[in-house]
Amino acid sequence: MLIKSLLSASLKKGVQEALQMELYQSNLWKHIANNLQRLGFFGGQKYFLKESAEELTHYQIIVD
Repeated sequence: MLIKSLLSASLKKGVQEALQMELYQSNLWKHIANNLQRLGFFGGQKYFLKESAEELTHYQIIVD
């Protein structure tokens, strides 16, 4: 049995875009952290890894 969604099509699209942006930002911060590690900026690496983890937390909040 299919369950009818309570969300409108535009709201579904907005949620999907928000989820995609959270994942994109998480990967971007990881990429920046990896480059900072390569350059020896370990404080910057730590900061961006923390930011990446926060984006995944935001992602999970949206999913829930």
